Amino acid sequence: EEIMHTLKIVNQSDPEVETVVVADKDGNCIIDNYTARPNMAGKEHFIRAQETKKPAISEIMDSDRSGARIIAIAVPILDESENFVGIIQSNVVVKALENTIGTVKIAESGYAWLMSGTGNIIFNKYWQLIGKNYKESANHPSKITAFEERVLVQESGSMQYLEDDGMEMVGAYATVPTTGWKVIITAPSDEVYRQVRNSYFVSMILIAVAAVVIAAISILMANRIAKPVKIAADHLNTLAKADFTMDLSSKYINREDEIGVLMKSINVMKKSIRTLIHDVIREVKTVKENVLISSDHLGELSERI
Repeated sequence: EEIMHTLKIVNQSDPEVETVVVADKDGNCIIDNYTARPNMAGKEHFIRAQETKKPAISEIMDSDRSGARIIAIAVPILDESENFVGIIQSNVVVKALENTIGTVKIAESGYAWLMSGTGNIIFNKYWQLIGKNYKESANHPSKITAFEERVLVQESGSMQYLEDDGMEMVGAYATVPTTGWKVIITAPSDEVYRQVRNSYFVSMILIAVAAVVIAAISILMANRIAKPVKIAADHLNTLAKADFTMDLSSKYINREDEIGVLMKSINVMKKSIRTLIHDVIREVKTVKENVLISSDHLGELSERI
Protein backbone atom coordinates (compact mmCIF):
# COMPACT_ATOMS: atom_id res chain seq x y z
CA GLU A 1 0.00 0.00 0.00
CA GLU A 2 2.90 2.36 0.73
CA ILE A 3 4.38 1.68 -2.73
CA MET A 4 1.03 2.09 -4.44
CA HIS A 5 0.47 5.41 -2.67
CA THR A 6 3.78 6.74 -4.04
CA LEU A 7 3.14 5.37 -7.52
CA LYS A 8 -0.30 6.94 -7.58
CA ILE A 9 1.34 10.37 -7.25
CA VAL A 10 3.79 9.48 -10.02
CA ASN A 11 0.95 8.27 -12.22
CA GLN A 12 -0.96 11.51 -11.75
CA SER A 13 2.08 13.64 -12.64
CA ASP A 14 3.15 11.68 -15.71
CA PRO A 15 0.55 11.55 -18.49
CA GLU A 16 2.62 9.05 -20.46
CA VAL A 17 2.05 6.39 -17.80
CA GLU A 18 -1.37 4.82 -18.21
CA THR A 19 -1.22 2.43 -15.28
CA VAL A 20 1.14 1.48 -12.45
CA VAL A 21 1.15 -2.06 -11.12
CA VAL A 22 2.73 -3.77 -8.11
CA ALA A 23 3.04 -7.57 -8.10
CA ASP A 24 4.47 -10.07 -5.64
CA LYS A 25 6.96 -12.79 -6.52
CA ASP A 26 4.13 -15.07 -7.68
CA GLY A 27 2.76 -12.51 -10.11
CA ASN A 28 -0.27 -11.55 -8.06
CA CYS A 29 -0.82 -7.83 -8.56
CA ILE A 30 -2.95 -4.80 -7.85
CA ILE A 31 -3.31 -1.64 -9.89
CA ASP A 32 -3.51 2.02 -8.94
CA ASN A 33 -7.07 1.82 -7.66
CA TYR A 34 -6.11 -1.08 -5.38
CA THR A 35 -8.26 -3.55 -7.27
CA ALA A 36 -7.08 -7.03 -8.14
CA ARG A 37 -5.72 -7.85 -11.57
CA PRO A 38 -5.11 -11.18 -13.34
CA ASN A 39 -1.89 -12.92 -12.41
CA MET A 40 1.12 -11.90 -14.58
CA ALA A 41 3.51 -14.69 -13.67
CA GLY A 42 3.41 -15.93 -17.26
CA LYS A 43 4.30 -12.56 -18.81
CA GLU A 44 7.66 -12.55 -20.57
CA HIS A 45 8.83 -9.29 -19.02
CA PHE A 46 7.87 -10.51 -15.51
CA ILE A 47 9.90 -13.70 -16.03
CA ARG A 48 12.94 -11.73 -17.27
CA ALA A 49 12.79 -9.32 -14.34
CA GLN A 50 12.48 -12.30 -11.96
CA GLU A 51 15.37 -14.24 -13.51
CA THR A 52 17.81 -11.39 -14.21
CA LYS A 53 16.80 -9.21 -11.24
CA LYS A 54 17.15 -6.27 -13.63
CA PRO A 55 14.60 -3.98 -15.24
CA ALA A 56 12.74 -5.55 -18.17
CA ILE A 57 10.71 -3.98 -20.96
CA SER A 58 7.96 -5.82 -22.74
CA GLU A 59 6.96 -5.98 -26.37
CA ILE A 60 3.87 -4.06 -27.51
CA MET A 61 0.79 -5.15 -25.57
CA ASP A 62 -2.87 -4.19 -25.51
CA SER A 63 -3.92 -2.52 -22.28
CA ASP A 64 -6.43 -4.49 -20.20
CA ARG A 65 -7.66 -1.18 -18.90
CA SER A 66 -8.13 0.96 -22.00
CA GLY A 67 -7.29 -1.26 -24.97
CA ALA A 68 -4.51 1.13 -26.01
CA ARG A 69 -1.17 -0.19 -27.11
CA ILE A 70 1.30 -0.01 -24.26
CA ILE A 71 4.83 -1.01 -23.25
CA ALA A 72 5.32 -2.49 -19.78
CA ILE A 73 8.43 -1.40 -17.87
CA ALA A 74 9.03 -3.78 -14.97
CA VAL A 75 11.55 -3.03 -12.20
CA PRO A 76 12.25 -5.92 -9.78
CA ILE A 77 11.85 -5.46 -6.03
CA LEU A 78 14.65 -7.15 -4.08
CA ASP A 79 15.00 -7.68 -0.35
CA GLU A 80 18.18 -7.10 1.64
CA SER A 81 19.47 -10.51 0.55
CA GLU A 82 18.88 -9.69 -3.13
CA ASN A 83 15.97 -12.12 -3.30
CA PHE A 84 13.20 -11.39 -5.76
CA VAL A 85 10.00 -10.40 -3.96
CA GLY A 86 8.02 -8.76 -6.77
CA ILE A 87 7.95 -6.00 -9.38
CA ILE A 88 6.88 -2.43 -9.84
CA GLN A 89 5.52 -1.93 -13.33
CA SER A 90 4.59 1.15 -15.35
CA ASN A 91 2.53 0.75 -18.48
CA VAL A 92 3.59 3.48 -20.92
CA VAL A 93 1.30 4.40 -23.79
CA VAL A 94 3.06 3.88 -27.13
CA LYS A 95 1.52 7.06 -28.48
CA ALA A 96 3.75 8.97 -26.06
CA LEU A 97 6.67 8.14 -28.39
CA GLU A 98 5.04 10.38 -30.97
CA ASN A 99 6.34 13.37 -29.00
CA THR A 100 9.94 12.14 -29.28
CA ILE A 101 10.67 9.78 -32.15
CA GLY A 102 7.59 11.00 -33.99
CA THR A 103 9.06 14.50 -34.28
CA VAL A 104 12.15 13.33 -36.19
CA LYS A 105 12.07 14.35 -39.84
CA ILE A 106 14.68 13.63 -42.50
CA ALA A 107 14.63 15.40 -45.87
CA GLU A 108 11.03 15.84 -47.02
CA SER A 109 9.33 12.57 -46.12
CA GLY A 110 11.91 10.64 -44.07
CA TYR A 111 11.06 9.69 -40.51
CA ALA A 112 12.23 7.70 -37.49
CA TRP A 113 10.70 4.58 -36.00
CA LEU A 114 11.37 2.10 -33.23
CA MET A 115 11.66 -1.67 -33.45
CA SER A 116 12.30 -4.34 -30.83
CA GLY A 117 15.29 -6.66 -30.97
CA THR A 118 13.04 -9.37 -32.40
CA GLY A 119 11.76 -7.21 -35.23
CA ASN A 120 8.43 -6.13 -33.79
CA ILE A 121 7.53 -2.53 -34.56
CA ILE A 122 7.16 -0.52 -31.35
CA PHE A 123 6.52 2.86 -32.95
CA ASN A 124 5.92 3.96 -36.53
CA LYS A 125 4.12 6.93 -38.01
CA TYR A 126 1.88 4.40 -39.74
CA TRP A 127 -0.09 3.28 -36.70
CA GLN A 128 -1.44 0.16 -38.37
CA LEU A 129 2.10 -1.30 -38.27
CA ILE A 130 2.64 -0.86 -34.52
CA GLY A 131 2.84 -4.21 -32.76
CA LYS A 132 3.46 -6.11 -35.98
CA ASN A 133 6.69 -7.69 -37.14
CA TYR A 134 8.65 -5.84 -39.82
CA LYS A 135 8.21 -8.79 -42.18
CA GLU A 136 4.49 -8.06 -42.30
CA SER A 137 5.25 -4.73 -43.98
CA ALA A 138 8.17 -5.84 -46.16
CA ASN A 139 7.84 -7.90 -49.32
CA HIS A 140 10.86 -6.78 -51.30
CA PRO A 141 13.85 -9.14 -50.74
CA SER A 142 16.35 -6.28 -50.43
CA LYS A 143 14.41 -4.77 -47.50
CA ILE A 144 14.13 -8.09 -45.69
CA THR A 145 17.84 -8.77 -46.27
CA ALA A 146 18.80 -5.30 -44.99
CA PHE A 147 16.93 -5.89 -41.74
CA GLU A 148 17.96 -9.51 -41.22
CA GLU A 149 21.64 -9.09 -42.08
CA ARG A 150 22.27 -5.59 -40.74
CA VAL A 151 19.68 -4.02 -38.44
CA LEU A 152 18.95 -7.07 -36.28
CA VAL A 153 22.56 -8.27 -35.96
CA GLN A 154 24.62 -5.07 -35.79
CA GLU A 155 24.77 -2.43 -33.09
CA SER A 156 24.61 0.42 -35.57
CA GLY A 157 25.21 1.21 -39.20
CA SER A 158 23.58 2.28 -42.44
CA MET A 159 21.60 0.48 -45.11
CA GLN A 160 20.00 0.75 -48.53
CA TYR A 161 16.99 -1.16 -49.77
CA LEU A 162 14.00 -0.98 -52.09
CA GLU A 163 10.42 -0.56 -51.02
CA ASP A 164 7.71 -2.71 -52.56
CA ASP A 165 6.91 0.08 -55.03
CA GLY A 166 10.55 0.17 -56.18
CA MET A 167 11.49 3.36 -54.35
CA GLU A 168 15.14 3.34 -53.27
CA MET A 169 15.54 4.05 -49.56
CA VAL A 170 18.53 4.84 -47.38
CA GLY A 171 18.64 4.60 -43.62
CA ALA A 172 20.66 4.46 -40.44
CA TYR A 173 20.07 2.53 -37.25
CA ALA A 174 21.40 2.21 -33.71
CA THR A 175 20.69 0.01 -30.71
CA VAL A 176 19.35 1.24 -27.37
CA PRO A 177 21.73 -0.45 -24.89
CA THR A 178 19.26 -0.98 -22.04
CA THR A 179 16.48 -2.51 -24.12
CA GLY A 180 18.01 -3.82 -27.33
CA TRP A 181 15.52 -1.77 -29.29
CA LYS A 182 16.50 -0.45 -32.69
CA VAL A 183 16.07 3.22 -33.52
CA ILE A 184 15.78 3.43 -37.31
CA ILE A 185 15.73 6.47 -39.58
CA THR A 186 14.77 6.02 -43.23
CA ALA A 187 14.17 8.37 -46.15
CA PRO A 188 13.96 8.16 -49.95
CA SER A 189 17.41 8.16 -51.49
CA ASP A 190 16.40 10.82 -54.01
CA GLU A 191 15.46 13.24 -51.22
CA VAL A 192 18.55 12.55 -49.13
CA TYR A 193 21.00 13.00 -51.98
CA ARG A 194 19.12 15.84 -53.66
CA GLN A 195 21.02 18.43 -51.67
CA VAL A 196 24.26 16.62 -52.41
CA ARG A 197 23.51 16.66 -56.12
CA ASN A 198 22.49 20.31 -55.96
CA SER A 199 25.70 21.10 -54.12
CA TYR A 200 27.62 19.15 -56.76
CA PHE A 201 26.02 21.11 -59.60
CA VAL A 202 26.59 24.40 -57.81
CA SER A 203 30.21 23.41 -57.21
CA MET A 204 30.68 22.52 -60.87
CA ILE A 205 29.18 25.84 -61.93
CA LEU A 206 31.40 27.71 -59.49
CA ILE A 207 34.45 25.79 -60.75
CA ALA A 208 33.54 26.59 -64.35
CA VAL A 209 33.02 30.27 -63.53
CA ALA A 210 36.30 30.32 -61.61
CA ALA A 211 38.09 28.70 -64.56
CA VAL A 212 36.67 31.31 -66.96
CA VAL A 213 37.61 34.14 -64.60
CA ILE A 214 41.13 32.74 -64.13
CA ALA A 215 41.51 32.32 -67.91
CA ALA A 216 40.32 35.88 -68.50
CA ILE A 217 42.67 37.24 -65.85
CA SER A 218 45.52 35.19 -67.31
CA ILE A 219 44.82 36.55 -70.81
CA LEU A 220 44.63 40.10 -69.48
CA MET A 221 47.85 39.66 -67.52
CA ALA A 222 49.56 38.06 -70.51
CA ASN A 223 48.46 40.91 -72.72
CA ARG A 224 49.54 43.42 -70.13
CA ILE A 225 53.01 41.88 -70.12
CA ALA A 226 53.40 40.57 -73.69
CA LYS A 227 52.05 43.59 -75.56
CA PRO A 228 54.52 46.11 -74.06
CA VAL A 229 57.40 43.66 -74.60
CA LYS A 230 56.42 43.36 -78.27
CA ILE A 231 56.20 47.13 -78.56
CA ALA A 232 59.67 47.43 -76.97
CA ALA A 233 61.06 44.82 -79.39
CA ASP A 234 59.53 46.62 -82.40
CA HIS A 235 60.90 49.94 -81.18
CA LEU A 236 64.39 48.45 -80.81
CA ASN A 237 64.14 47.11 -84.35
CA THR A 238 63.21 50.61 -85.54
CA LEU A 239 66.20 52.04 -83.69
CA ALA A 240 68.39 49.35 -85.24
CA LYS A 241 67.38 50.74 -88.66
CA ALA A 242 68.69 54.16 -87.60
CA ASP A 243 65.20 55.62 -87.28
CA PHE A 244 65.16 57.70 -84.12
CA THR A 245 62.08 59.70 -84.93
CA MET A 246 59.55 57.37 -83.25
CA ASP A 247 58.64 57.99 -79.62
CA LEU A 248 57.28 55.49 -77.09
CA SER A 249 53.83 56.08 -75.59
CA SER A 250 53.90 57.75 -72.20
CA LYS A 251 51.51 55.13 -70.75
CA TYR A 252 54.25 52.52 -71.11
CA ILE A 253 57.06 54.78 -69.93
CA ASN A 254 55.12 55.83 -66.82
CA ARG A 255 54.38 52.28 -65.67
CA GLU A 256 55.73 51.40 -62.21
CA ASP A 257 56.67 47.82 -62.97
CA GLU A 258 59.61 46.16 -64.73
CA ILE A 259 58.04 46.93 -68.14
CA GLY A 260 58.08 50.61 -67.24
CA VAL A 261 61.75 50.37 -66.25
CA LEU A 262 62.53 48.70 -69.60
CA MET A 263 60.61 51.34 -71.54
CA LYS A 264 62.35 54.17 -69.66
CA SER A 265 65.75 52.63 -70.44
CA ILE A 266 64.91 52.31 -74.15
CA ASN A 267 63.65 55.87 -74.21
CA VAL A 268 66.80 57.17 -72.49
CA MET A 269 68.98 55.19 -74.91
CA LYS A 270 67.07 56.58 -77.90
CA LYS A 271 67.34 60.14 -76.62
CA SER A 272 71.09 59.68 -75.98
CA ILE A 273 71.68 58.33 -79.47
CA ARG A 274 69.52 61.06 -81.01
CA THR A 275 71.42 63.74 -79.07
CA LEU A 276 74.71 62.21 -80.12
CA ILE A 277 73.64 62.16 -83.78
CA HIS A 278 72.42 65.74 -83.55
CA ASP A 279 75.77 66.73 -82.08
CA VAL A 280 77.59 64.90 -84.85
CA ILE A 281 75.43 66.59 -87.51
CA ARG A 282 76.03 69.98 -85.91
CA GLU A 283 79.76 69.40 -85.83
CA VAL A 284 79.70 68.19 -89.44
CA LYS A 285 77.92 71.40 -90.47
CA THR A 286 80.49 73.42 -88.59
CA VAL A 287 83.33 71.57 -90.28
CA LYS A 288 81.63 72.01 -93.66
CA GLU A 289 81.27 75.73 -93.09
CA ASN A 290 84.91 75.96 -92.04
CA VAL A 291 85.95 74.00 -95.12
CA LEU A 292 83.94 76.33 -97.34
CA ILE A 293 85.49 79.35 -95.70
CA SER A 294 88.92 77.84 -96.09
CA SER A 295 88.13 77.05 -99.70
CA ASP A 296 87.10 80.66 -100.32
CA HIS A 297 90.24 81.91 -98.67
CA LEU A 298 92.36 79.53 -100.71
CA GLY A 299 90.64 80.67 -103.87
CA GLU A 300 91.27 84.27 -103.04
CA LEU A 301 94.86 83.49 -102.20
CA SER A 302 95.23 81.62 -105.47
CA GLU A 303 93.97 84.61 -107.43
CA ARG A 304 96.38 86.90 -105.65
CA ILE A 305 99.23 84.56 -106.29
